[in-house]
Amino acid sequence: MNRRAFVIPTKDRPECIEYYLRMQGKALACAGFDIIISDSSAGDATKEVAAHYKTDGLDIVYDAYQEKGSADNVDEKGFALCKRYCGQYDYLWLCSDGTVIDVARVISSIEQDIASGKELIILSDADVLPYSDREFKDAVTLCRELCWRMLLLGS
Repeated sequence: MNRRAFVIPTKDRPECIEYYLRMQGKALACAGFDIIISDSSAGDATKEVAAHYKTDGLDIVYDAYQEKGSADNVDEKGFALCKRYCGQYDYLWLCSDGTVIDVARVISSIEQDIASGKELIILSDADVLPYSDREFKDAVTLCRELCWRMLLLGS
């Protein structure tokens, strides 16, 4: 088990999970991430994709997500996943199944932030945030300036 996890909530999109694992699975594994596939699908297609890539050497955790009333709401699902896994990992990175992060492009920045002990790392493209590598000392300022960004899966 790694110190950090990349969590992908998904439902009925096995082709997206297959694409994600094919394109970024090895980069995530090399960067020391467990990949948690949290699946609310009715069938087993996503589970089969995850099993295939697990045999290919990726650290994949397949999580059949079946909480009542929440499976269709990605916000509630994301919150539940954070609660479920926050005690098992130092860092959780939630990303939607339709947003493919270029891990190689951002991993050095993430590694620096982790090494310096940052508790929360928020990623963004340079054209979205007016600054880079900013450290906040209080929660009120952080929420005022970046709450909208923290709610986006993938950041």
